[in-house]
Amino acid sequence: MDIILQGFSMIATPMGIGAIMIGVVIGIIVGALPGLGQGTALLLTLPIAISYPMEFSLIIYSALLGATTFGGSITSIVLGIPGSAQNLVTILDGYPMARRGEASRAIGLAAFSSLFGALMGMVVVILLLPFVRILMYVYGAREYFMTIVLAAVIVAFVSSDFWKGLASFGIGAMVSLVGVDMTFGVTRYTGGLFYFWGKIPIAVFIIGLFALNGLVMLQAKGSTIVSDTSLFKARPLDALRAFPEIIRNFPVVARSSVIGVIVGILPGIGGEVAQFVSYGAQKGLSKNKEDYGKGEPKGVIASESSNNAKDSGALLPTLCLGIPGSPEMSIMLGILLVLGITTGPSILATQGNILGMILIAAVIGNVIAGIICVFGSTIITRITIVPINFVFAVTVMLASAATYAWATNMWDVLMLIPFCLLGMLLTRAAYPITNLILGYVLGPLAERSFHTTLQSGLYDPIVFLNSMTAMVLFIAVVALLAWSGINKIRKSKKRALAADGEAGPVNEHGDPGKLNDIAGQKERFFLAVGLAVVSVLFIVIAPSYGAMKSGLFPLVMSALMLFSLVFILIGEGRNLVRLKRLGDAVRVRGNNWSQYLKPLVFLACYAVALILFGFYAGNFIMFTIFFRWFQKSSWPKAALFGVIFVAVVYVIFAIAFKAILWPGSIPMIIPNFFGGGHLRPFV
Repeated sequence: MDIILQGFSMIATPMGIGAIMIGVVIGIIVGALPGLGQGTALLLTLPIAISYPMEFSLIIYSALLGATTFGGSITSIVLGIPGSAQNLVTILDGYPMARRGEASRAIGLAAFSSLFGALMGMVVVILLLPFVRILMYVYGAREYFMTIVLAAVIVAFVSSDFWKGLASFGIGAMVSLVGVDMTFGVTRYTGGLFYFWGKIPIAVFIIGLFALNGLVMLQAKGSTIVSDTSLFKARPLDALRAFPEIIRNFPVVARSSVIGVIVGILPGIGGEVAQFVSYGAQKGLSKNKEDYGKGEPKGVIASESSNNAKDSGALLPTLCLGIPGSPEMSIMLGILLVLGITTGPSILATQGNILGMILIAAVIGNVIAGIICVFGSTIITRITIVPINFVFAVTVMLASAATYAWATNMWDVLMLIPFCLLGMLLTRAAYPITNLILGYVLGPLAERSFHTTLQSGLYDPIVFLNSMTAMVLFIAVVALLAWSGINKIRKSKKRALAADGEAGPVNEHGDPGKLNDIAGQKERFFLAVGLAVVSVLFIVIAPSYGAMKSGLFPLVMSALMLFSLVFILIGEGRNLVRLKRLGDAVRVRGNNWSQYLKPLVFLACYAVALILFGFYAGNFIMFTIFFRWFQKSSWPKAALFGVIFVAVVYVIFAIAFKAILWPGSIPMIIPNFFGGGHLRPFV
């Protein structure tokens, strides 16, 4: 308690409050930009650590951490696009609520859940301080690996289809294998392309699979995000009414917060696992499991509570042991070293006030971010009734600039297109995209833990169970698999009694739902065949990287992926046979890919224009054409929109973030603005 009081005294000054406000504003803005998140926010604000006093800088960073997570929740709820991988689960129920016209309520639930999650996280951290060192000694490589296996099974369990959920996680993990293996230094699955040596950036992965995928489908649908604008409500009072709802569901907040802290303490795991575990626990305990993923408020509460509580948990190993509790905390650890703070067990005795100050600043940052967003919900939620063409244009512009800012490589912007197509294919076939991204994030950590564990046991597989903690985690995995099998049998019996003609997962908008169309079912069947072929190729190629070294984990991962796809192929094959027996009597509108052709062509041309002409001239040209072609605006009005978009890009990235955007590959005309850029080699 003394630590907290000391920390509070350091913040309760005009300078401290000002630092919190700066951190909150930066956090909300960066968090709301698709594909960025805490890591990017910390990297973009590194000059603060060099230019300002230590206490002032730390308060900014602490407030920024909480506000960034909540900023990502806004786009998850309003647009169905995660600000970062840590906001994946919020989409599952937050976005359907927004489409029902309940965006204000969803934002209120997220705000108050974040606040209580941060408070609960701080309380749990204080209680756990004496035991942190013990837990770190118990958790080794085998425990990390089993935790990731458990996370994969949990995310599959909470998916509508267990095998597709598991396969999605596997796809993400397999994509993470592409590039140079940092353990053995071997280049894998690059196809001879130099671009893939450095691995596919997570910004490309998230923005392509989520942002552009969802935008193309929304743009093809037309209209607005809210399917029925008569349902739209945008009043701060709606958000404030979420407070009593949070109080009624306080057990959900408490349970999810504890899960968030515990997962946050485990080094390197991150908030992606915390939100899935808490969401899975809440869904498993619910009597109305079928409501989750369709706009269930408790789903938003569970994910947001754990998301903010995990930051408190992640700070413990980072500060007390010098071991980052999440990938973002790795950056935070570097900042602490720059500021001259020595992390380790002695910090509680020598600089305990620093820990208290960080925890308090993070909680206050959450409070201020929540207040801003609750009372600003009237403005924020109006995005859901803005014509989709404007939402499409703004998000494409910000997403492409954010993608380039991540690694300053223009090929990343071009790679958004194939990942958008992959996301559309998987979405239409009801593969959960959130699992895909989680697999990508956890794949490298799983591989490192896998090899470390095997090497410690001289490659005897039993070494994975050579501890009580690992055995408990393994039993949990087996229990979930058994539970999933029982549920599968029950659902099969129910489907057998139901009427035929509900074989597929795509409705007229390309969203998961019912499909009575043979063409659509063939698409899903051949997608599964294609994924199986890729898995076989990974298996065949893997031994060339070293059967017991760099090729071992890809071999195991691909084999498990193929195992899941066998069950998927059986299910899709049965559905196809059943539909053929019924006859192609019902053709579902929207299953045709032609509806997506126009936005996809624009995206491809947009990426090429940016590469040639840069972000300023390219945005002006393409958005002038966009508003003339899509919005049917006059040429002068379309050109005005183009100028506005260029100004927005310049203010956000060039002025606010001091980023130098790509000027274009044409010969230089205006330095750092128009022409003169040199593309990195691709092949």
